[in-house]
Amino acid sequence: MSSADVWSLGFIFLNAAAILYSQSLDDYENITTERNWDVKYEMLPKYLLDLRTKARAAALENHEDPSFNAKHLVDLIESMLKYKPEERPNAHKVNERLSELGGLDQIYHLSCCHKRNDYLSKVICKSTGSYTIQLLTANQIINLSLFARITPTPRLLLLIYETKISRSKNA
Repeated sequence: MSSADVWSLGFIFLNAAAILYSQSLDDYENITTERNWDVKYEMLPKYLLDLRTKARAAALENHEDPSFNAKHLVDLIESMLKYKPEERPNAHKVNERLSELGGLDQIYHLSCCHKRNDYLSKVICKSTGSYTIQLLTANQIINLSLFARITPTPRLLLLIYETKISRSKNA
């Protein structure tokens, strides 16, 4: 997948986010139909700022918050729409960020594409700079979830259970 493909996918994500967060589709249309690239890139930051504000109002967390909850995609979209192709993430990084931003429930992937819990925990913990969940006890995972202000979801409880099972097999 080329950086042009990443850019195109970024605009598809922008369209979906605009609909999800009730952003003006007229403004979106003005940006996408603008033929002057300098003008297009003058319009885009304000649109993304408004979209980010609406995403936070929709109770999706900021991408920098240290939690396993789902987070909004606006910052990922912004990186995908960088003017310089070399500044855009590659397809692998986009998929990794989607896994991370989707939280434990991986809301940005269909169930057929959900990653294994150990992969997801590594991606999330790598981005937050914390220890991988495999190295933590079940009590530490629960304490981490409390610290990160999340309620234990069925997926988190499954992760705790899988960690306990894995440790008992290795012991």
